Amino acid sequence: MGTHYPVLPIDRSVWEAALSPSQYFESLQSHKRLVGELQRDLRIEREDAELVIGALFAPADVDAEESDSRELFALAMTEDWCGDSAHVLPYIARLTETIHLPMRIIRRSTHEDLAAWYREQGTEQIPVLSVGTIDGGSFVELARWVERPQAAADRIEEWRQANPRFVALNGSDRSEEEEREYRVLYARLLHEMKTWYRDQGLWRTIAQELAAALAPGQE
Repeated sequence: MGTHYPVLPIDRSVWEAALSPSQYFESLQSHKRLVGELQRDLRIEREDAELVIGALFAPADVDAEESDSRELFALAMTEDWCGDSAHVLPYIARLTETIHLPMRIIRRSTHEDLAAWYREQGTEQIPVLSVGTIDGGSFVELARWVERPQAAADRIEEWRQANPRFVALNGSDRSEEEEREYRVLYARLLHEMKTWYRDQGLWRTIAQELAAALAPGQE
């Protein structure tokens, strides 16, 4: 196709040794209750699954049951504490399961070399999802999706503007009283995010953005 694709500094053994989504969610130390609630409530719309299948397995009428023969893989890097991951990874995991795209999850702190490679590529945020093939022992990345959908980014920015106290406390040294205040505000933000994704359709924008990221790689 004449297109240059990045090659992650991992091989198939690293991907295979990583956690399956169910293993990762079971091992969570943060946001486990929130993730469980979202897992119970989310559903994958057929048209969203078909949109991603069309981008992954062109031509668009390839059946999802044939996907395994394509030898495509998904790898997500994250950390338990990440609020964005708590909201988007349950959906991504369910989506990849629905379309028969094998997925693994790794923690950034346990793969410093890969984290450094992403930073060199201009990606510092988590979660980061790479979709690609494993060719000759190397993971060739066909598409990358990072952190949160644009619709969520816009709403978070609006929320931050409406809550300047959160912005002031975030990333600063906090007293015990300020830490309690910050935790209350952060819990409020997480609740708002849950509403956006679960009740207002933001999960579906993830499928749309992932399909758009994959589309340039199609002939």
